[in-house]
This record gives sequence, C-alpha cells and structure tokens, in this order.
Amino acid sequence: MGYEQWPNKPLSPQSIELDSDNPRLPGLSHNASQADVFKEIFEAGKAREMVRSIAKAGYFPDQRVVVIRKEGSKSKFIVVEGNRRVCSCRVLLKPKLAPEKDQRFVQKWANLAEPVLDSFRKIPAVIAPSREAAMQLIVSRHLNQAPVRGWSRFAQGKFAINAMDAGEDLEFVEQETGLKVPDLRKAIQEARLFDLFLGLDWGDDEREKLLENVDSFPIEALSRVLKSPATKERFGDIEFDAKGWPQFNWDASKTKLFLKRLVYDSVPYFGTGSEKRAELNSRTTNSKTEIGEYLDKLPSEVKPERSAKPTSGSELVTQETVHPPKQPPSQARKPAKRPQQKRQGPALDADIDCNLNNDKASALLDELQGIYPERLPNGTALLLRSLLEVALIARMKKTGTWGELMAKHAPAGSKGYIPGLDKIITFSASSEKTIPDDNLRRAVQDHRTVPKTFLNMAAHNDQHVLVPRDVRDIIIRLQPLLRFLLQG
Repeated sequence: MGYEQWPNKPLSPQSIELDSDNPRLPGLSHNASQADVFKEIFEAGKAREMVRSIAKAGYFPDQRVVVIRKEGSKSKFIVVEGNRRVCSCRVLLKPKLAPEKDQRFVQKWANLAEPVLDSFRKIPAVIAPSREAAMQLIVSRHLNQAPVRGWSRFAQGKFAINAMDAGEDLEFVEQETGLKVPDLRKAIQEARLFDLFLGLDWGDDEREKLLENVDSFPIEALSRVLKSPATKERFGDIEFDAKGWPQFNWDASKTKLFLKRLVYDSVPYFGTGSEKRAELNSRTTNSKTEIGEYLDKLPSEVKPERSAKPTSGSELVTQETVHPPKQPPSQARKPAKRPQQKRQGPALDADIDCNLNNDKASALLDELQGIYPERLPNGTALLLRSLLEVALIARMKKTGTWGELMAKHAPAGSKGYIPGLDKIITFSASSEKTIPDDNLRRAVQDHRTVPKTFLNMAAHNDQHVLVPRDVRDIIIRLQPLLRFLLQG
C-alpha cells in the first residue's frame, strides 16, 4: 500500500489541527471550528483519560499519528488518525485550548506533566499524501487489523458517509474496509438515526449527557423499535432514502415527541433516583409482541398518526450534527463580528419580591439578587436549586397540597421526610391547585424550562464543573417560574 514511502517526521502538536471529519465525533459539522472540535473530543472522545495518561507516563515514541498537509500551508497539518492524542498534547502544552469547564482539570495535569514534557513537545507523525490515501491505513487499524480501539457501527457508518460525500460509492468503501455493502448500508442508517436522535431539540444539559455517553447510546435497541412490524402496524411505514435518512410516513407534529420519548425511555442517565434504569432495552423490548406492548402504553400525546406525506429525518434535526457540503473558498462566509457584550447584572432581577411567609426563601432571594454567575457559577447554581425547592414547598404548603405529596411519597414511619426535587417538580406540574395556570404547569414539566438533570448535576456530580454561560442560560429559563412562586 506504499505506507513505507510516506515521510515520517516529528511535529509540534501545535502545528497539527484537529479533524472535524473524525467519524467518532457525532456532534460536529464538516466546517466546525477548532474550539468546537476540542469541546467535542472532551465531551464524546474521552480526552480526559488520554490527558491523564500522557501526563503520568509521557508520550510513547511508537505512537505515530497520521496527518495530511493543510491546504495552502507549508507548516500546518490536519490529523486524520490520532485526534485524541494530538488534542491531549496540545492542551497539556497550552491548557487554555481546553473547553472552559475542563481547564481546571487540564491545568492540574499540565503542572504534574513537567517531568515528561519533553516527550510531547514534538510527536512522531506519518505524513499521508492525501485524506483518501490515508483511508485504507485508518480503516485497517480500526476495523480489524490492529490493537487500537475499534470503531463502533456508528463510526463505520460515519466513515462511509464521509467517503460518499467525497464522491465515492459503497463498492469503493467495501473494497477499502472489507465490510460488505449490506453491512455498510445498515451502518449508514444507524449513523443517520444517531444524527437524528442527537439533533432533536434537547436542552444543553441533556445534549451534554448524550455526548458524554455516546459510546453506550442504545442505537440498536432504538433502531429495532423503529423498524419493528409492531411500529409499522400502529403508526405507519418507515423507509430509508439513498443517503440513509429515515422517511417517516407519520404526521410531523408528533414524530419528534415520539423519538424523544424513545430516548428518554432507553437511556438510564435520564432517569432519577431509584428510577435510573432503561425501560426500553434489548431484554424487555426485543420481540414484536414486547415492542407492541411498550408502544401501547405510551401516552396518546406522543403517538404519531399515519400520514400520506412522508417526513424526512433530516428535516427533524434542529441541532447541526450532519456534515453540510464544503463551500468553495470564494463562497465561504466570513465570521460575523461578535457584538460587544454588555456587563451583566446579578443572577436574579432586583424587582422580584418574596411574598411567601418563609425566611429561608427571602434569604436565598436576597443572595441571588447580589451574586454574579461570572464570579461564582457553582455557588449561583446551588442557590438557584435551593430557592426553587424551597419556593415550591412553600407554595404547596400555602395551597394545601403538601399533604398530598407526602401521602404519595413519604415512607411509612418516617419522620422529617422531605421528597427530592424531582418528585416535588413532577407533583407540582400535575397539580392544578399548586400551579393554576395551564401554561405554567406545562412549562414546569418541560425539561427546557426546569432542567432537572442540570440542577441535580450541579449539586451531586463532583465531576461536573459549571461555566457562567450555562448558569446564565438556566437563570433565563427559571426566572419567570421563580417570580410566580415567590410573588404569585
């Protein structure tokens, strides 16, 4: 294959750009910025493990990366094999390149890496003549012929999609990979389904959880449900187009809700407390009968209806995960100038008053009207969670519904029992006496308005480091509800 003729050269990691077309990174568009690629590798590519490993033991000289020259540059390269290694070396040399929430972790290991720093100031690289020429080498390493981390079916599908976008056909990909065309089509369909599920309108914290657990995402179980005769009998056909996108012969209005419900029911990290288990899995919903029973139990609000007009999965993607076609340099857009940011005020508006007869709620409100998320993001998030919980409890006691909640959840013989925030929110969202306004109750049920996962991670996950931007986003969502609870 001629690899032995390719130049081998030690390169500075800072001269090597990360590859936005890496098949292992599902959340990237083709023309993603380097900052986005760093973020994606940390979220989906498990870069922390590699950072820790290199900082402890140094960079091993036999671990060559494969690069291509960056178009129009003599001194810059793009890594096509070894993204995690290049990413880890670059952030250890310059921690500010890491995503903001990971910088403290990286800085710690950068300090500890001083004794082995010389081992990765330059790293061994093979310079391929082109991306296409490197394809067979990369495939052979990841699919079956080398002791490196194997590609999942999703990564295989992404690799095939990238090749097709470059003008190749599946027969060519079959020759290069050794995978049969039917297997490639199945891999492409599953990659498209993953793009679809990931591209639905998730909240930031939900999407982050999906990316953190990309390797365990149950795409096969979800694919089995969608392709099951039980699904076809109840809702209508699903077909796949030539590019692998699913075509749903369902009404578009409920299709997104149905797909999101499948994800909620199939991933345990969206559960809470003792309910952290996947209701939808290969053991409980494997046969047509089991899938049918699962579908029949779903609420009518998320069950799609048959439609003569098909809806393409690509139309349902609201967050960009697919690879758009390359723009010629002459048509490439110049990045828009960032508007100058105004200095933001404290977490909560000063005109919110606390009309509850609750000293703790008043004290928490006072602190949130004086604290700045940019200075204390973790403290702000914890105060927000506490105020939401205290205000909801005070509201229930005021409206006489606290006893109903305790009757439902308090264990027999318990004293001083306080239900968790998840149970409090779920009860409040279903109680007209607690929150009379229909729209506000629906908002409480909506994870985008009350992001329970984010709030729980802020309080209980010692690996989750908050950044001011995320906390500001949560404040924008929660402030109308807090205003009602405190003043209504």
